[in-house]
Amino acid sequence: MRKFSALLLVCLALAAGAIPVWGGGEEVVLLYADQSPESKSVADDYARKRDVPANQIIGLGVTVGDNISRADFVRQVELPLIDELQRRGLCRFETNLVPALDGIPERIQYRCVESKIRYLVPTWGVPFRILEDPTLKERNSEGLVQSVRRNEAAFDSDLVVLAAKGHVAVYGVVPNVAAELPNTSMHPTNGTFIVTRLDGPTPEIARGLVDKALEAERNGLWGHAYFDERSIKEGPYMTGDSWITNAAVVAKAVGYSTYTDHLPETIPASFPLSQIALYAGWYEGNICGPFANGTAEFMPGAIGYHLHSFSAVSIRSPTIAWVGPMLNQGVTATMGCVAEPYLNLTPQPHRLFERMLVRGYTFGEASIACQGVLSWMNVFVGDPLYRPGRDLAATEARLQAQNDPRMEWVILRKVNLYLEASRPRAALRRDLRELPLTTNSAVLSEKLAQIMVEDVDFKDAVEWGNRALALARSPGQKLRLILNLAQWHEVLGQPAAALATLAQVETLRPDYRDQTKFRQKQLNLAREAGLKSEVTRLLAELERLKPPPVK
Repeated sequence: MRKFSALLLVCLALAAGAIPVWGGGEEVVLLYADQSPESKSVADDYARKRDVPANQIIGLGVTVGDNISRADFVRQVELPLIDELQRRGLCRFETNLVPALDGIPERIQYRCVESKIRYLVPTWGVPFRILEDPTLKERNSEGLVQSVRRNEAAFDSDLVVLAAKGHVAVYGVVPNVAAELPNTSMHPTNGTFIVTRLDGPTPEIARGLVDKALEAERNGLWGHAYFDERSIKEGPYMTGDSWITNAAVVAKAVGYSTYTDHLPETIPASFPLSQIALYAGWYEGNICGPFANGTAEFMPGAIGYHLHSFSAVSIRSPTIAWVGPMLNQGVTATMGCVAEPYLNLTPQPHRLFERMLVRGYTFGEASIACQGVLSWMNVFVGDPLYRPGRDLAATEARLQAQNDPRMEWVILRKVNLYLEASRPRAALRRDLRELPLTTNSAVLSEKLAQIMVEDVDFKDAVEWGNRALALARSPGQKLRLILNLAQWHEVLGQPAAALATLAQVETLRPDYRDQTKFRQKQLNLAREAGLKSEVTRLLAELERLKPPPVK
């Protein structure tokens, strides 16, 4: 493979920042519901693939389901788990007796002072939500503002603070001081376990999370980045938009082709959401658009997040909210909230992406870094050890040596970095055209066509766009290319060619046939091209699409 000067400069190397050293499976404790063989199978499968010692797979005496009461969480999870971690020699806790006061019984406080492990990982079947307990009494809870005077929580978020059991209040939130620590200091002896879960609509999906993570670690997290803003310019909800804007900045900074929707509505169902590596958007209660009609294409290792107060209200449903449905469609790592968290207390996608893609944190470490509070509503689903930035230089060298087709994604990210650095475009176009891989790559041919459009060279753009279309295997990429090619033909004054190009959409995406806007576009082109039979056909189609008269 030809190494050409524009794209393989050292300054544009695909590598994460300085990576501190950490452990692997030896730092993980897997937690399964001991009444569920499926729950244990998820734990055992992960342990085998990540080399987790057998001594670090622990059954919890919980009922399989979504919810657990606060009393059962203490009785079946917190206290037995502390005892078991100590009995197995994995952690050591110091204790302190707090005497009874004002009708509140005495209690024991635990603090982790030694630990061989950092991660606690619940598996499919373990509850993910602790229910509100209105009978619970706790000192000073009446002094909390109403919005956080609650003792419900995400199961996992309360596991995070298990390292300081009894030292933190059950009511309200716990400030997350670990968010600003380096990843090597995220440790139980500093007050926090790292907790993400292996979960989803089925045990098979939960087991597959590690497979997709390992695939992305071996061969790279490739694809495009998509962001769905709402263009909020003022007021309290502007915060959410700024997070998503900053997430897009991170994606661009590491070389992903980045698409941002600025409209107040969510991404429409007609949008070609192809080859997703990264996604962040808001604000719809249930999965919608390309995610709902099954046309969203998640790549191995994809990280996705839709910001909504109840995005994780049903992790095990393939249709309700966002976390479960995105897992069902193939996302590898995601996050959400099990109950109303309030915007400023939700996970921050730009911090998650920056920690994983720039600093090289694991998904688990980045989950701690991207939330401002703990013992609250946030839950993270995915392999906690997943690190897509793992040795990118070695991955690139191997892909290149093996002439692996995925090398197209390496080149694409380098092209994007080159353009982002405002380097000379003429040399880039020349080198990209002469690269043998480009002529055999739908990804690179499409990128070259897009560069030509930006340079107002629509004739060459059509040539390379058609080449990309002939090579494309992704339905979403094909749709995008067809729509763009039709537009480029229009610019060149070729309405008949534009119409013929759009005809391919009817086969690729039959749902477009019932879109009035699409049919009207075709009609306009047919009239401009003087194609009478097509005008007649399309007028009939538009008549068919008219709503029935009101009786």
